[in-house]
Amino acid sequence: MREYLELLKENGLLKVIEDELDIDLEIPHIAYIEVKKRDSKAILFKNPVSKRLNKKFDTPVLMNLFGSFKATELFLGKRADDIAEEIEDLLHLKPPSSFQDKLSLFAKLFHLKNVFPK
Repeated sequence: MREYLELLKENGLLKVIEDELDIDLEIPHIAYIEVKKRDSKAILFKNPVSKRLNKKFDTPVLMNLFGSFKATELFLGKRADDIAEEIEDLLHLKPPSSFQDKLSLFAKLFHLKNVFPK
């Protein structure tokens, strides 16, 4: 996660907010406003608090992690169009007719080995 946050920061896709903001109202509202922008950024809130419980939290809050295509493409390492094309190819699989086709199909399916949760 830290590597991805650094990658976002290097590409200007991460806003870091140091102010103490409420987890119930302020943080979600700021994230909502940001996600509506054309080129929205991920937001890291360093000092979340609960005003209702009068409590400070040590764990930062990360919002809008995949709020833009560019951020998602950085995370996945591929363009969104390429991913959509791969999914479409998988949805329209045809039975292999030759050994070469079987090897090609196996290579495509091998990429799915980590898709399902353990």
